[in-house]
Formats: sequence, C-alpha cells, structure tokens
Amino acid sequence: MAFGVGVHRSNTPLQWASDHSAGYATSFINIVCTQDSEFDFSGDKNGTDNWNEICTQDQEDTTDAEVNYPAFHFVNTYAESYGLSGDFAVGWYMPSIEELCDIYHSLYQNLRLLRETDGKASL
Repeated sequence: MAFGVGVHRSNTPLQWASDHSAGYATSFINIVCTQDSEFDFSGDKNGTDNWNEICTQDQEDTTDAEVNYPAFHFVNTYAESYGLSGDFAVGWYMPSIEELCDIYHSLYQNLRLLRETDGKASL
C-alpha cells in the first residue's frame, strides 16, 4: 500500500482523545492494532476505519471532534486547512501503529540509501 504523508504538523501537541471524552476511557476493541515484535503486528492494521468506529461508539463526543478528539480533527480537516484539492484532498486518516511503523521504516531505508550514495542519487 502506498501512503501519502502530510508535511504540516499541528502547532500544539494533540491528544487522540481528550481526558473528559467518552472515548478516553473506552476500549475500541474492533480497531486495536498490537505490536507483537519489531515488525509483526496483529489486530486491525488498517487505520482507515478508526474514525468511523469511534463515531459509532461515541456518537455524542465525536460531534465536537476539535475539542474531544483533537488529533482526529486535525487529520479529518487536513485537506481543507492546507488548501488541498482533487485526489490530494481525500483519504486522510490517522494511521494504525503498523502503518506508522511502515512509514518510519520506509523513511529510514530511503535516508540510508541516500547516505550510501553520498546524496548523489538519481531518479
């Protein structure tokens, strides 16, 4: 699977759920992804369904995601906030831990290859 990674970040740290939201104390068992070893994961490895599952289980607090689920609000409004359009404006979501590890692993591998070529890589 190919990932697009946003280059903008929030100006403040963002919790996935605020302390006073129902989701903060809820175990969303249908979307749990567990890291079993360095590169092995089990459970829901695809983060695209996480927000929908949270909305299903916490229908009240998700109506004000900016306050109650600030990290998800950042992701859900990313395209609008940064003026993205067309294909770049759809599909933004909070990655699962497995997807996040894939992103970091790919970044590490690409940086390693660039260092090995002394920054003189060609396309």
